[in-house]
Amino acid sequence: MPMGAPIKLSIQKNSFTDRLRFILQDIGEFFRDIRNKVVWGWQRLFRGYDDTCEWALDDYLNPIVLHHLRYSRKMIDDDKRLVSIPGCFCEKNDFDTAVAEWKTVLDIMIEGFELMILGTDDIEIVDNIFWRKIMEDRQDKIDRALELFGKHYQSLWT
Repeated sequence: MPMGAPIKLSIQKNSFTDRLRFILQDIGEFFRDIRNKVVWGWQRLFRGYDDTCEWALDDYLNPIVLHHLRYSRKMIDDDKRLVSIPGCFCEKNDFDTAVAEWKTVLDIMIEGFELMILGTDDIEIVDNIFWRKIMEDRQDKIDRALELFGKHYQSLWT
């Protein structure tokens, strides 16, 4: 073959049966998606959740927990008298100090749940060492938030 001559590639065109098979697969997936959306809608209506939530329960619960943590934090800022503060904060301190400590704990939990929801979408990978350091810092914050969430789980009512 001479230099600079165009290269001819022999690409076999899809046969009619291959194209028909792909079209039928797409139609089947379309109806399967519609069926799943209807089934999951009914499950959410009657059970409050659907089967997709069981695949990644943390992805389902994190926004719900975060919403309630933010609401509790907002209630403290709006009116301190209407907020429940765990007894462990009130036993050793006066009311204002207890409120300040509880706000700090809520802020730590809120930050941890925000990081869990955010995942790694906001991190630009510059180098592996930098990325690893960021992920370790995030995981430490998430671990601390979950530790506090478990410790104060029964105190999260307003």
